Amino acid sequence: MANSLTIFPGNSLGSDTSKRRLIFNGGSSSKDARSQQANTVKAHTRFNPMFMIFVVLAVAFIAVFFIWNKITVSYLLSDINRMQIEYKNILAKNARLLQEVNEKSAPDTIKKYAETKLGLTYRKERPVEFVMDNQTVR
Repeated sequence: MANSLTIFPGNSLGSDTSKRRLIFNGGSSSKDARSQQANTVKAHTRFNPMFMIFVVLAVAFIAVFFIWNKITVSYLLSDINRMQIEYKNILAKNARLLQEVNEKSAPDTIKKYAETKLGLTYRKERPVEFVMDNQTVR
C-alpha cells in the first residue's frame, strides 16, 4: 500500500511512512505542515491541579459567604422583630403615662391632693393689706 491513512499522529496503516495522506472530505492533503496539523486528532488535555484547587476553593468561599449571609439576615430579622415588640410596649407605656398625667393634672384631683396630703385649704377671709411708706405689703 503506497498511500497510508493516518489514524493518530505517528501511527499509520501501511508500510510507507514517508508519504502520509489524510483524507477527511474527499481531498488529499499536501505535505504542508499547517494542513497536517489542522487534520490531526488532538490529545485530551488535563486540567492543571492548581486550577482545580482554585475552583474548589472558590466554590467553598462562595458557599461559606452564602451561608454567612443567610445567618446574618436571620439575626437581623430577629432583631427587627424584637425591636418592634419593644416599640409597641413603649407606646403602650407612654399612653398609660399620658393618661395618668391627664388624671393628676385635673383641678379636682389637685385640690383633693392638696387638702388630704399637704393639709392646705382655701382662705375664708380676704388677705389684709398693709401700707408702709407708699408700698403695699400683703
